[in-house]
Amino acid sequence: MGTQRQERAREIARVTWVGAGLNTLLALGKTVGGVMGHSTALVADGLHSLSDLLSDGVILVTNKIGGAEADENHPYGHGKFETVGQVVLALILVGVGIGLIADALTHIGRGDLVQPHTLTLWIVLVSIVSKEWLYHYTVRVARKLHSKSLEANAWHHRSDALSSVGAMAGIVGGLFGYPVFDAIAGVVVGGIVVHVGGSIGLQGFRDLTDASVEKGLRQEIKREIAEVAGVVDLHMFKARRLGSEVLVDVHVQVPDRISVSEGHQIAERVRRTIVQKVPTVSDVMVHIDPEEDVVGVAILPSREEYKSRFAAMVSIDGLEVVDVTLHYLGGEVEIDLHLRVNPTWTIEQAQTQAQHLVEHSRQWERVSRVKAVLELPPIGSIGPS
Repeated sequence: MGTQRQERAREIARVTWVGAGLNTLLALGKTVGGVMGHSTALVADGLHSLSDLLSDGVILVTNKIGGAEADENHPYGHGKFETVGQVVLALILVGVGIGLIADALTHIGRGDLVQPHTLTLWIVLVSIVSKEWLYHYTVRVARKLHSKSLEANAWHHRSDALSSVGAMAGIVGGLFGYPVFDAIAGVVVGGIVVHVGGSIGLQGFRDLTDASVEKGLRQEIKREIAEVAGVVDLHMFKARRLGSEVLVDVHVQVPDRISVSEGHQIAERVRRTIVQKVPTVSDVMVHIDPEEDVVGVAILPSREEYKSRFAAMVSIDGLEVVDVTLHYLGGEVEIDLHLRVNPTWTIEQAQTQAQHLVEHSRQWERVSRVKAVLELPPIGSIGPS
């Protein structure tokens, strides 16, 4: 798992550095070109690209921290740092979008609208093609690695491409003698950025507050659990995100009279099946139940208490309690009593004493059934010596 996490972190860093380099060139080109070409929309678009560069920095930092192994202070790992980066990125987007809207409205209010230069149109076309390519490159890697923060950054690239389309519309309008279109395009671009940032931030906030994963993923995991041999039913299912990973907690109902070790085997098969078949799931906590217990379980006397009760009863009867098997079902207990018979007794004596023991213990509170199993000595040793 450690090697996979390190390789994943390296691939995210590689994609992000490519984006950072392209964003640097575009931010400089659009901002300078917008100022020289008198395009408010292109300047706004350039600042948006600058915010992309800032978001690349956030991804690099949170990816490095989030890729670290679990330790004493973070026993579940550092995946939440990736989600923190996603939320920070969203806040940056919303802030930039609001700034773009305010700047464009200021230009409209002042009336200082200037017809843009033709050069700005070529700059914005280069930006659209570049950022759309970067979006597809980044989102492909993000979905392969199941990285929500990298996918958020990909959408940041896509929002930049969309904002460039808005800027292009404004520039074209300005070139045809309607410079107000350029400023209006700045408002539209800002609105797009705010919307994208809000959507990304909301998802990040849900993950930070341990909201459940999407319905389709929940159904897929439940379906895989139900198909594991030995699983009767499942309930109290929970699944939440830890960065790019998903953690699952589930109560699995198994046949009510199997051994503890067999129940553990079923739990381990459930865990391995989900981790292997659902790539985003990194761990599954399985609680084994002999019955559906959503409403809670009555707390009945323990094994030690029942053994002491039986021991007190057989101490004068010559029977030895070898083992007590308890089945806590339906708010009551079924008892399988394993007894060793005194070799000087006849079978009839042993059966009589065992029957007395069974009838007496059936009177105990919440005991629904008692079955005694006699461990007889070899045939030749039964009877008086």
